[in-house]
Amino acid sequence: MPRRLKVLYVMFGLSGAGGALAGVLSFFGVVALITQPVVYGGADASLAADVVLTVSYLGQAVLYGVAAVLLRRERKTGLRWSLVAIGYNALLMVVYAIVVGVETHPVVGIAGLFGLVVPGLFLLLLTTWASREWFRAISA
Repeated sequence: MPRRLKVLYVMFGLSGAGGALAGVLSFFGVVALITQPVVYGGADASLAADVVLTVSYLGQAVLYGVAAVLLRRERKTGLRWSLVAIGYNALLMVVYAIVVGVETHPVVGIAGLFGLVVPGLFLLLLTTWASREWFRAISA
């Protein structure tokens, strides 16, 4: 396995673990908002946003976790799962930038697009010459 893919494997594992932790913490925030609405300002539109955020974090954790496992097991499907996880993360960053830009100020939303740096880095590591050659070698 090329060094770049080893780095990508570790980064995918960390992203999956971070997504799982963020999803669990966000889930506890939703539970607190439902069980004690008076303390946290009532269950309003922010509840729906928190639920969507929780689901997106957990989806990110699952996709990056599966991609990391498949990359480590040296399977060709690891490439496909990695591309799906990167696309999902990039889509979440764009949606986040749009929502933040609409709710606050367009400049803040444009600044949110800098979150695309991480999926771009992952894509760069995944598509280097050594990585492509390695995927061709394991598929033959």
